[in-house]
Amino acid sequence: MAICRICGQKVKCGQGANVGTTALNQHMQRHHKVAWENRSSIVVVQPATAAAASPSGTHPVSGSQR
Repeated sequence: MAICRICGQKVKCGQGANVGTTALNQHMQRHHKVAWENRSSIVVVQPATAAAASPSGTHPVSGSQR
């Protein structure tokens, strides 16, 4: 099951080996036509992990914890 980030509707995506994005694509085409047509200009930014955010791979320590 996928959840549309635009309207929050739950979209069934198939079962077993048939799980995919086709149902969510169809939901977008039917219910969010403008967003679907402009999808190439939409950038989804994933939050960085702590290791990727810090060059040393550790969390920075605040002044009060030193």
